[in-house]
Amino acid sequence: MTKIVSAAASLVDLPVETVRTDAVQAFVKQETIVVDLHTDDGLSGTGYSYTIGTGGRAVLSMLRDHLLPLLEGRDARDIEAAWRELFATTRATTVGAITSLALAAVDTALWDLRCLRAGEPLWRLAGGFRRAVPVYDTEGGWLHLPTDDLVRGALAAKEAGLCGVKLKIGRPRPEEDAARIAAVRAAVGPELDIMVDANQSMTYAEAKRRAHLLEPYGVCFFEEPLPADDVQGHRERSRRRARCGRAGNRLGPRCHVRPASGLVRERFSGKWWPGEGSLRNLPSLTLSGTRKAEMNA
Repeated sequence: MTKIVSAAASLVDLPVETVRTDAVQAFVKQETIVVDLHTDDGLSGTGYSYTIGTGGRAVLSMLRDHLLPLLEGRDARDIEAAWRELFATTRATTVGAITSLALAAVDTALWDLRCLRAGEPLWRLAGGFRRAVPVYDTEGGWLHLPTDDLVRGALAAKEAGLCGVKLKIGRPRPEEDAARIAAVRAAVGPELDIMVDANQSMTYAEAKRRAHLLEPYGVCFFEEPLPADDVQGHRERSRRRARCGRAGNRLGPRCHVRPASGLVRERFSGKWWPGEGSLRNLPSLTLSGTRKAEMNA
């Protein structure tokens, strides 16, 4: 047994150098919630989650007052059992981002302990499929930036050898979005992928209209065109084979993901991701079970 002898949580406010904006919100600071777990064999595992300015202290209270006391004395190797127990104690606050973010920080800390104990990186314990993955830049595409800055950022990403850039959309007029994307495509040529992100700001009709305007510029995927919980809107996109890409970047617990995963079975033409903080929160989508979930879809 590898017993957890202490569990602590803290919050660090990280102010941003420049306030960033997208179609629905401003990124004024990063509230980083950190969980530290210590075991009787001398290991310390760290996990974290974050918000972009609000709700961090609610996550911290959830951890300190309710979740972390339940971890002390548990075997740190039993990650799935720990998650299930913690989730069961929070049913009154699920579905919700506060609970999901708190559980994600704990879960990451437990996996950190497992990796430290094994002396292996996470990518290998998760299956070891590959050592490297292609990456794209998402920092140079904020909605408040003028078009010239978008172009400069995209050219810098191309020069650095990145595979693409992701640009925010959601300006008041659709033509404004199209003009900005057109300028970036003209500057970088066809060799660089361009992705767009509407941050859940649109209806199905508006997303369809903007996707049509962006088609000439070879957009790789359209992230979060609709609210994550607009299952009917995503179903309509699926039924019409609408070319809108990612759905559900903010999906949380199972009652969100199960309806969305049904869209995959309806041959949803885009790509579907549950929320980043939620992948390991789902027994059917654990690191060891992801392949089964994909096969069952």
